[in-house]
Amino acid sequence: MTAWLRGLSAFPLTPLRGGGVDQAALEGIVDLLAEAAVDSIGVLGSTGAYPYLTREQRRRVVEIATRRSGDLPVLAGIGHCATDEVLALAEDAQRAGADAVLLAPVTYQGLTDDEVVGLYEDVARELSVPLVVYDNPSTTHVHLSLEVYARITALPQVAAVKIPPVPADPAKARERVAAVRAVVPERVRIGVSGDAVGATGLLAGCDLWFSALAGALPGPPLAISRAARAGRAQEALEHSARLQGLWDLFAECGGSLRVVAEVSRQLGLVREPVLPRPCARWLMPSRNASLRCWPRSSGEPRTVVHSSAATSASRSRSNTWREASNPRTANRCRARSFFGRTNGSRRHMQVVRSTTSCLGIPKRDTRRGGVVAVPLGPFPCIGTCLG
Repeated sequence: MTAWLRGLSAFPLTPLRGGGVDQAALEGIVDLLAEAAVDSIGVLGSTGAYPYLTREQRRRVVEIATRRSGDLPVLAGIGHCATDEVLALAEDAQRAGADAVLLAPVTYQGLTDDEVVGLYEDVARELSVPLVVYDNPSTTHVHLSLEVYARITALPQVAAVKIPPVPADPAKARERVAAVRAVVPERVRIGVSGDAVGATGLLAGCDLWFSALAGALPGPPLAISRAARAGRAQEALEHSARLQGLWDLFAECGGSLRVVAEVSRQLGLVREPVLPRPCARWLMPSRNASLRCWPRSSGEPRTVVHSSAATSASRSRSNTWREASNPRTANRCRARSFFGRTNGSRRHMQVVRSTTSCLGIPKRDTRRGGVVAVPLGPFPCIGTCLG
């Protein structure tokens, strides 16, 4: 029943428009993930902004995802402060065809361990699909101990635990995963969250990776996941390291939501505005960053985005186009530079675009010569190589 809880689970955002769910945009995102062949799709997670949505909007998201996902399993978030509302959301998700539900102990008042366990007991009794425990203390402010893990996962309906990010140090990551494994039943899968340590978590023994980036850019996380599951540790870590600029943005912007929204916008997957208010304000990263990605064929990774502080106030504010310096791609790769402003400082942003298919994304908006148009936004290191 839960054999599919493995590998890469892609968590897309929930595109909003005109006060409701943007059906066309969500359908396009789910189509993209199905075409990329991720292992499962998770809607209404943190990146899916579930706490900001009405019950009707959440029901609609699950209906769209299950209808468009084909054979791909769909997890649906059902978190809410009130248990009665959680039960109603669980019923909606099951009727809409969700293959499993994802529940975080959302609360306004602090909860005791017994109250947290009681929440999962109440919900599990009413479920006909597997339950994934969502431990996300950075947003819920509820910290689940190993003892609580043991009590919750003893419930027969619990199929997996989505644990917080593991330590970046591989030895400490293995120690953390081993500690969780020691207290949960063998049938319960362990999934890691926190994209920056997705590779580390899988290599440390996690069964699956719940990835926010995969909800917009499934190619790189898939490469990481497949390498890790095949035991190619160095390859998985190298793939992840090439995305360090993006991981830095996640940290600088307080999480994945705004960054994934901007990635989705620049890829043409969503239209603006896409986030629920008051989250619609962008956060400009404060540090230099670069995003490196790699072609499917062998070869050295190429820096496709670079951001650096502009030191000369005399630079022109107008957009300029110039050919890329790489002679092999000079005819099909261009760079665009412009100035951005954050806290009164000026930034020089450069995005290199190439026809090299390095992120595993279907062609969407190609121009003559194969150059893909990627709108530039306030996040300089999100420009990507597209095929």
